Amino acid sequence: MRKLKTKRKVLVIFTIFAIATLACCIGYAVSNDSIANLFGKKHAEVLKNAGDDIVATVDGEKITKKGFDTYKLFLSNSKDDMSDQQILDKIIERNILYDLAIKESYSASDSELSSVIKTAQDVIKSDSQQYEAFKEYLIGLSMSEDEYWEIVIPAYEKAVTCGKYKKALKENFKKENKIVDEEELNTKFNDFYNQKVKNAKSKLKVETYFK
Repeated sequence: MRKLKTKRKVLVIFTIFAIATLACCIGYAVSNDSIANLFGKKHAEVLKNAGDDIVATVDGEKITKKGFDTYKLFLSNSKDDMSDQQILDKIIERNILYDLAIKESYSASDSELSSVIKTAQDVIKSDSQQYEAFKEYLIGLSMSEDEYWEIVIPAYEKAVTCGKYKKALKENFKKENKIVDEEELNTKFNDFYNQKVKNAKSKLKVETYFK
């Protein structure tokens, strides 16, 4: 049971990165050695071998090497070359946004979650190559589609909650500052948002244990 909970916790954090990464696999022939399949195997290997060593604590909340390495694995497929500290900052930022949303009573309803997950499933299945890549990824991960969609529900709950909160923040910022131009709004809101996260982070006790 404890192993299942650990695996669930790690997977739910990164499901959206998985789907984004799989998009990069489109255009490649599907085979036992397809990129998506190999990526699934690599992810499974990380889950198996990274262990539960602690790489950081944030106000006492532990960030395990298993979770960190999985996050790092998905980011390694992006264009950005990030240091371990930058990756940790991303994890902390995500947790800060979710905590702020919960404190201000934002949440995702069951109907919202069902709708978002159904949309994600439809998008994946709408492109045959993308769907084949997704299935190859799951084969590499040794997981069925039903298991995957069940496990990632908490990740979508977190994403929807954070999305609603950030959208409300932006709408309030626009109203309070009476900004009409969209480009100006985006620039100024990003500065406001980054400062808000920075202020929240400054109040946290962060300890890192990178070797």
